[in-house]
Amino acid sequence: MNPTVLVCNFGGAELKKLKKLCSVKGARVRAVAPEDHAQSIGALCGIEKRTEVPPSAEPAEEKMLVFAHFAGRQLDSLLAEMRTARVGTDALKAVLTHANSTWSVRRLAAELRRERGTTG
Repeated sequence: MNPTVLVCNFGGAELKKLKKLCSVKGARVRAVAPEDHAQSIGALCGIEKRTEVPPSAEPAEEKMLVFAHFAGRQLDSLLAEMRTARVGTDALKAVLTHANSTWSVRRLAAELRRERGTTG
């Protein structure tokens, strides 16, 4: 599978910069619409079937990036370039795992906030 970055709540110039950085790395960017925040991360990354779920009553509000199908060095390089370009520095970040692939965007955001020690 091709490296993919799920992008939640990004827009404008920052999203454009991220798309440019990712294209150089051979990764695609998939913006996740608020009405898809109830879908599983795995479905959004293309490893599971999308299911019929009602739209999330309260979509995740934070900026969030989920990295899927990256080789270690490829991800490290992209993250370093993102820091240099100051893209996504304030976003919650996660890597697709077997454990989180069944979680919704909202649940993943809540878990990342918990790990960070913040609420929201």
